[in-house]
Amino acid sequence: MGSLLLSLAVSAHLALPSDLVAYLPLNGSGFEAVQQRSAEVRAGAISHPNRDGFHFDGQTGVVALADAGEYGVDGSFSVAAVVQPDSVPSWNGQIVFRGDDRGAIDNYSLSLGSDGFFTFMFDQPNGERASLRVPARIGQAQALLGTFDRHRSRMRLWVDGEVVAQTWVPSGPVSAMIADYRPGLSVGNVQAPEAGVHRQPFQGWIRDVRVYRTEREWSSLESLPTIWTRH
Repeated sequence: MGSLLLSLAVSAHLALPSDLVAYLPLNGSGFEAVQQRSAEVRAGAISHPNRDGFHFDGQTGVVALADAGEYGVDGSFSVAAVVQPDSVPSWNGQIVFRGDDRGAIDNYSLSLGSDGFFTFMFDQPNGERASLRVPARIGQAQALLGTFDRHRSRMRLWVDGEVVAQTWVPSGPVSAMIADYRPGLSVGNVQAPEAGVHRQPFQGWIRDVRVYRTEREWSSLESLPTIWTRH
């Protein structure tokens, strides 16, 4: 998979694409390159000097960014990550999540369920949830890409360069979050697990997290610089 999403160019001169909403290489730190911010890395999320990505312990680990709307999407979008799950969670393990403490009003999510399936989902303004599922390979690295094209009403889930599931959804995701409910973008858990409202820890490796405000084909996923995480 070295030529796929797993490979990133280390280049200080490569500009970030204009449709990129968030980019966390997770290559030595929790730096988010689009907003030029450092995420809060909580106990249980650990980087290793000899391996790219963060390992999440399936308990308390999370890489979390508070969000005043800058990480939201309300039309076409794409969410990507490289993951290697150690085990199946007891309920649900969040890989990439944007939402707040309210239930079932989530902007977007990639997760691993207790049934051993990856899920790409978002909640719609009408209260309905759009989702796609595919079996996960526990203990193996997999590159995930979830996309939604608002013009075609098409939702797709890719694994390692192949479309493995698709459906048609009438509307895009709910985007507006409420400040009093701790909105955020997170990796490895929900955005505020310490609050005790929700906890959905993932156990395993995650890296190269991206969110775009357009639908991306697999072939259009460019190499992105990791130099910012090497401060």
